[in-house]
Amino acid sequence: MRYRPAPPDRLRNAFLSLRAPDERAGEAIELAKLRIDGYTRTLVSGAPQEVEPGRVDGEAERMAWSGITALALGMHDAARAILGALGDAIVTAESEFARRLYLLLAGRYVAWTGDARLITTRHLPVIRKVYEALPPVPGRADGGTTRPRMAAPWESLLDELANTAEAAGDMDLSTAARARASLQPGAAGDAAATFPDSPGGAAWSAYSLDLPEIAGARWLAELDQATEEDAGDEAAATRAAAAVLPFMHGMLGAEPDATRHRLVLRPRVPLAWDRCQVFRIHFGDATITMAYEKGEDRHEFRLVQDTGAVPVRIIFEPALPVSELRRAVVDGQAATLHSRRVGDRVAAPIQIVLDHDRRLEFHGPPAA
Repeated sequence: MRYRPAPPDRLRNAFLSLRAPDERAGEAIELAKLRIDGYTRTLVSGAPQEVEPGRVDGEAERMAWSGITALALGMHDAARAILGALGDAIVTAESEFARRLYLLLAGRYVAWTGDARLITTRHLPVIRKVYEALPPVPGRADGGTTRPRMAAPWESLLDELANTAEAAGDMDLSTAARARASLQPGAAGDAAATFPDSPGGAAWSAYSLDLPEIAGARWLAELDQATEEDAGDEAAATRAAAAVLPFMHGMLGAEPDATRHRLVLRPRVPLAWDRCQVFRIHFGDATITMAYEKGEDRHEFRLVQDTGAVPVRIIFEPALPVSELRRAVVDGQAATLHSRRVGDRVAAPIQIVLDHDRRLEFHGPPAA
């Protein structure tokens, strides 16, 4: 399990960055990269890790959230190291919650990186073992009543696991996970957001309910705590996740699927922001920049694939603070889009390929 720490200039210039009117947002992303780098270095340092009895589950959960955060930041090497450490530790964890987080991390790793080979060569036996040990009904063990912490829907998690198993060549596990997913209640939004006690959960839950202004306000409020001086590795990892995950999977609405070169983005930019730039969204071997600018009745997005051999297919569905969508323009050409209401906003879905720089304009009167 190797990890080469990133020097500060690489952390600044090689991974996710955000430029926004509220400077706290960009600062929190930068601090999160430092925290994930430091946490990963400690984790793989080779020094004996003394974990008190009864704290194995908590450490496993922290490792999983840190790995999921590293992926959102584009720190794939850190995520790979954390996944390896968690694969070694998860066999001693008793928490069903921790075991499900391990499966989620494995699925997210393939979804963001497309690297199914690592799963095939290193993790499949542990993934199978963890999956097969799960109770048949979420939150129930031996026919007991549902535990509140495990009462969330797991359909999205099982779908991600099925995709991961398929990419890794384990069709039996993939088929079993898909069949199990069909028996679960429908899940809304991002799978990780359905985990109770998830870092930044107050913001995440509001995004899943299509309440972007409430969600954005909660996220920005949490950034004040996220940028506080650390109280140790435990606080650092949790605060990094609370800063990054509601932003990437809530505000940006990112749903990666690198094995199919397909990335969903459903941005919900805060009403108070008249512009923002998101640099270096890492996806497979590609990096993508998204820029946003708002005028009186115009919302303009620019999408650029900066690196990567294969053009990425983007399913782009911004939720706009307009009362109606009156006009859409794609690369200077008028486009007819079928808009729909999403909470108090209007969503306008479009599918594009980043084989060149893309410019999308959406026009409509501000929502009342």
